[in-house]
Amino acid sequence: MMSNKEAYTAIGYDINNLHKTCVDHMLKHPSAHRLYLDYYPGDSEYTMREIIMQMYPDLKPFLPAPLLESLDSSDRDIKLLAALQRGEYNISEKKNCDLPNHNP
Repeated sequence: MMSNKEAYTAIGYDINNLHKTCVDHMLKHPSAHRLYLDYYPGDSEYTMREIIMQMYPDLKPFLPAPLLESLDSSDRDIKLLAALQRGEYNISEKKNCDLPNHNP
């Protein structure tokens, strides 16, 4: 997903410019599950997902689930991120040692 120089994607731009109809269409599109809404646009303190929920609460049912990294990734950092995304904060030392290039 590409962003402009202010770090806004297409949906972020539409939200920033109060184009609710465009946001509505994007969220209801068949490929909406591919939208990445969990980024902080510009200098915002809120993610795009949080901004949509605040500005347009009626669109909340159409928000796609957050995109998650794969727990089966061979990349140690991706696997760790995937575990953290799923709330697995108590990752055992054994699991960490099994990851390549272990560095506690």
